[in-house]
Amino acid sequence: MEKTVLLIATLDTKEEEAFFLKQCIESHSIRVMVMDTGILSPPQRKAEISQNEVANRGGMSLEEAVATGDKGVCTVNMCQGCGDITKELYDQGRIQGVIGIGGAQGTEIACTAMRSLPTGIPRLMASTVANGQHT
Repeated sequence: MEKTVLLIATLDTKEEEAFFLKQCIESHSIRVMVMDTGILSPPQRKAEISQNEVANRGGMSLEEAVATGDKGVCTVNMCQGCGDITKELYDQGRIQGVIGIGGAQGTEIACTAMRSLPTGIPRLMASTVANGQHT
């Protein structure tokens, strides 16, 4: 059975890095499923799980969340949606590990999703943030 890693990234700011990492992982015969948790512009490349799908699972459409003008509301909504989808993918046996890349909000979103998984599931977070303060 081919192993699949879920790559969680804010493609509005980390698209190039995400797809570089995807290519590196796939060169080792590991399938990568990309989940876009960005709230700004849509990506140039297609993610298997779009930012709209993640937002909708969080309880608000992406447009509704962004229209609040509150980055915190957007982040909480994406955390909820990303966590729900990640847990569902794991429960269905569709992923065997998770990698997240991001800045402050991307790190919070990906780590929230990782906490939804049982102990022992491989997970890795690569962050540009050196402390827990948000911008």
